[in-house]
Amino acid sequence: MDKEVLIFYASWEPAGVQMVDMINEVEKSGRFVKIKKWTKIDAENCESSLLEKYKVSAVPTLVFLFGKDSIWRTLEGADSALAFQTISEFDQAEAAVPEDEEKYDTLETKLQQLIRIAPVMVFMKGSPSEPRCKFSRALMEILQGIEFASFDILRDDEVRQGLKVYWPTYPQIYIQGKLLGGLDNIKELVSSASSSETKEKIKSLKDIILELRLKNLIQKAPVMLFMKGEPTAPRCGFSRTICEILSNADIQFDSFDILEDNDIRQGLKSFSQWPTYPQLYVKGSLVGGLDIVQEMARDGNLKDQLFNCIE
Repeated sequence: MDKEVLIFYASWEPAGVQMVDMINEVEKSGRFVKIKKWTKIDAENCESSLLEKYKVSAVPTLVFLFGKDSIWRTLEGADSALAFQTISEFDQAEAAVPEDEEKYDTLETKLQQLIRIAPVMVFMKGSPSEPRCKFSRALMEILQGIEFASFDILRDDEVRQGLKVYWPTYPQIYIQGKLLGGLDNIKELVSSASSSETKEKIKSLKDIILELRLKNLIQKAPVMLFMKGEPTAPRCGFSRTICEILSNADIQFDSFDILEDNDIRQGLKSFSQWPTYPQLYVKGSLVGGLDIVQEMARDGNLKDQLFNCIE
């Protein structure tokens, strides 16, 4: 998601005008390349709904966003040094976690939403740039070079206590919504990978996490289709054809758009030793591509064949 900084100010208020000038200089410097947009908003002339949406009650106020709706942090006041420090942290932040609590019906719903925010999700004390315990700090060192989202459990005790049902300590790591474990589990993965007999066999932690993602994805549903696009909007003829065959046979399936994640797209080719897409899996086992499914459909009773072929 693109990062954006909003600054709410009032033209009559000197501190706000100075903050806007500072933001303009920061924007011109080009130093923070990961922040794609800087938006200055005169709080007196904007819609009141915008102020309500971002909970702006004073000026100047900086709102740091992932996309349009996911608030990373809100900063009130005219402290330029603190604003600059927060901008620096935001530029390096891995991902954002929604702050809108009202959309969660229950704690369990909330937890399930949170653990699925990103393919690799870390619940920790502090942030990746400022870990607030030695275990979280150690995990950040191990995860260098790996894309992940994080949630600071110190700012939400409900989440902190709720997740202990799955694992009693922090940090916690989830892959595709499934618990991997804590720091010791990651260390064990790294240790076992590094103890391979030859360098050629050594897997990086990034490779291990990708493999875990693939295993979890292919078992996400009893029938899982990896395709280009979505069943309602296929983006290649082969994907469109296989969706039609499955639908005509009254087969319920889940899907994954490989165009949205190149790591999955390339990794699955090696993992299953199948070079093309679409790919169909039943109960975690590869059935094959379009040609295989077409041949099975011609033979009749595709649904029975799909589930019998992996028995």
